[in-house]
Amino acid sequence: MIETARLSFQVLPLPLLLSLALSAPPSADAVRAYTEGVRQAREGDPWAARLSFGKAIALNPGDARARYARAAAEAPEFGNSGSLGSKGMGEPRCAPPSTLVDDLTWLRERAATDAEAKKLLAALATDPAFDSVTNGPEVRAALGWPAVATLKPADRLLERAGRWFSFGMDCSFPELTLAFAAKGRVRLQVFHRCSLDPAAKPLLTTGTWSLLPDGRVELAFKWDETAPSDELWLPARTTIEFDAERQRFHLEGTPAAGRKFLGDFSNSLRK
Repeated sequence: MIETARLSFQVLPLPLLLSLALSAPPSADAVRAYTEGVRQAREGDPWAARLSFGKAIALNPGDARARYARAAAEAPEFGNSGSLGSKGMGEPRCAPPSTLVDDLTWLRERAATDAEAKKLLAALATDPAFDSVTNGPEVRAALGWPAVATLKPADRLLERAGRWFSFGMDCSFPELTLAFAAKGRVRLQVFHRCSLDPAAKPLLTTGTWSLLPDGRVELAFKWDETAPSDELWLPARTTIEFDAERQRFHLEGTPAAGRKFLGDFSNSLRK
């Protein structure tokens, strides 16, 4: 499950676009533009798809499917380029595109009277295409979602199926995926995307999470004590420090002697 979650952020995930293509917009030109956008998205060209969906919207401004599709094409690209570089840095390097915010706002406002928009807005809550952008205040406001500062720690962890990830900035930084589940379960995957070993597999382990009296979250893992000492580790007890404004956190802990702390070799984790 973790591997699937990780890969979903590497390849443009537009799981709803094909099903949405089944009912055509009202004009032939809009049909062609929308269908072309679906093809481009499937072939891994989100920016071309975005232009095609934009043409479909211009021809039929009330098409909820095209609005959703354009937002889904933009979301992964913005999410990857706008991520935090490392622990302690400030705002992301760029703001979300105005068309992304406009399309999401349009869907939210239209959902009250448009059944298609209402269905799509509900689907967005779990569509992995939007995993990387719903952490920021601009997108959350467009969707009418509560600010992260108002959420309880457990609700923050479990939002959007509990998936959190961090892309490495370069080959010295591993990719991390943490998947939180109810009843205090968590699964960690560490993947070295630049490994020269073709047989290398992601490091997988399971653990637990719990709330501390001060409101922080503590992670507990069990490790193989015979593993090489140069392996990147999380201490048996690691705490989560949440970002005040965005759905992000970084890891805090002190590793055993001779061990490298995994939290020092990764970006802040985000949705």
